[in-house]
Amino acid sequence: MEKIQQLGTIVSETLTKRGLRCKLWNKGEIFRLYLYSDALYDTKKCKQTAYIDLKRYCVHVSTECPSQPDVWCISQSREAEGWFEKWARYTRFVAYKLGVIAEQKVEAQAKQEAQERINETYPIVKGYYLEWRSVRIPINSFGKLATRNRQHIRTWEGFLNLVPRGFVTLTDNEYVVAKSKEGDMVEPYTTPNFS
Repeated sequence: MEKIQQLGTIVSETLTKRGLRCKLWNKGEIFRLYLYSDALYDTKKCKQTAYIDLKRYCVHVSTECPSQPDVWCISQSREAEGWFEKWARYTRFVAYKLGVIAEQKVEAQAKQEAQERINETYPIVKGYYLEWRSVRIPINSFGKLATRNRQHIRTWEGFLNLVPRGFVTLTDNEYVVAKSKEGDMVEPYTTPNFS
């Protein structure tokens, strides 16, 4: 964490020398370098926020403009990200020189090995769970529709320690039948039959 803090300080000093205002911000494991530029929108109706993620070395720009369609906001964000991309590359270069990237690779590899060890102790299971969804269904003989919550069948296959809530294990033959019925609606509080 100290190296990431040092990385943010070095990059912010460099950007300040280049005439770009910036502010280092962190909360827990999140480290960001917020960028303030005249090129970004900052009006009553439209506001852009830009930052460099100091752990992933990428620029993120969000555009908030309620009077414009979402497509316009996304295109403006992409355009602004292009302006700051060179500073994200510079941040990655400084991180490489400080040795931050090598440490992150070692940490990621250690986490992956730990997850693999955990997964080796748990068996792979197959089964189903029921998911609640809002659906429009007819409620009378004239075809009037109403929104109601109904359960739908969802199949799942994976490690026992990662099963979803309400998971029920099945045999291989039952799992094949459940897979063919995936997405089917089930009446509330009934158990589907897969035999």
